[in-house]
Amino acid sequence: GSFLSYTSYFIIYERTKKFLHKALEKYSWGSMIIPFSAAAFSDVFQAGIYIPFDVIRTRMQTAFMNPAYNYKNFVVGFRQIYQREGHRALYAGGQFLILSDILTTGLQFTVFEWVKEYLLQGTDRKYLTTYETMCTGALAGTLASFLTNPFDMLTTRLQIQKRKPRTEKNMRIIKVIQGIIETEGHIAFFKGYSSRILISASYSVLLFSFYEAFKFYLDIDLDDI
Repeated sequence: GSFLSYTSYFIIYERTKKFLHKALEKYSWGSMIIPFSAAAFSDVFQAGIYIPFDVIRTRMQTAFMNPAYNYKNFVVGFRQIYQREGHRALYAGGQFLILSDILTTGLQFTVFEWVKEYLLQGTDRKYLTTYETMCTGALAGTLASFLTNPFDMLTTRLQIQKRKPRTEKNMRIIKVIQGIIETEGHIAFFKGYSSRILISASYSVLLFSFYEAFKFYLDIDLDDI
């Protein structure tokens, strides 16, 4: 499952990057935004599938705060949320999750592509070494996760907020933000940043190692698939 997910993501990314290269080749600034734009499009393309899973995962991880979230498995969680709160609850905080993922992944690929281009300048190599890939991936993940932590934190707060019956209005996003600032201060938006950086940096190392290895060992261009 993960192999197919990664592969499909990389194929979409490479195809989008190739299209943007052709569309923006006459603009000097085009190469600066291509990695970010291609990664953002790939995330949006897959968002409709993974958001409900992320909502259920977040609720299950915070079940100690609300016993109602102690679902036996993802299927039970999906069914209970849909029946009790409606299908929109499966996409709670979705706009911020998409925004967070777009910014995180976009920044990761932008930093990775820029550093990769810098390291390969003056060489006849097409790929980074394993060590270079891991270090570059870790750097990309660290910077991206730190800068987007506020969006991730807000997404989590919205996902664990139980959706109320239709006769009552759910708390608006602006109210959630105001509540966080009033009770916890602005610093609250960076809560958990250290653990998120550790997770994101590790994930980025694996992500880009797989990405580079896939292209190197198969000796193919993913945009030609």
